[in-house]
Amino acid sequence: MKFILSQCFILLIYTVPYTAAFGGDKIVMSVQQIANLEIEAAKPAAAESLPLISAPATVVIPSVHEYFVSAPQSGRIANIKLAVGEAVSKDQIMALLDSPNLLSLQRDYLNDRGELTLAKASLIRETTLYKGGVISKRKWLVTKNDYDRHYRAVKGAHRLL
Repeated sequence: MKFILSQCFILLIYTVPYTAAFGGDKIVMSVQQIANLEIEAAKPAAAESLPLISAPATVVIPSVHEYFVSAPQSGRIANIKLAVGEAVSKDQIMALLDSPNLLSLQRDYLNDRGELTLAKASLIRETTLYKGGVISKRKWLVTKNDYDRHYRAVKGAHRLL
């Protein structure tokens, strides 16, 4: 009860100069009214903590303070490596992106590179055999096609990264 009354007293203190400044009447209280409301006069002291209240609000950022940064992959920014106003150089890491999709793409890229390495070794072997007349041109073309397919898969996966 005293907390609410002290809030009312603070409100009363702030409204009296406001009403006086704009031509309003002063609030005059008798000693009996002050006693009934249990109003106590005290020396102002610094507050150690403020009561927290929850109020809906909308934060509006002026457009001069907005910056758009894009990334080729979706994800959540895990860590920002720069401070506001810091100079940036080419190829400098600005932020770390946490993306399950990116991990999947990296895994696919590494798998495709492994398969390309095997396909390249097979193509070198089969090219030697084809030039020596040991295997047919059709067998060599199948191996070449396999190598080309893996090469395109690696290039496509690299573009996605």
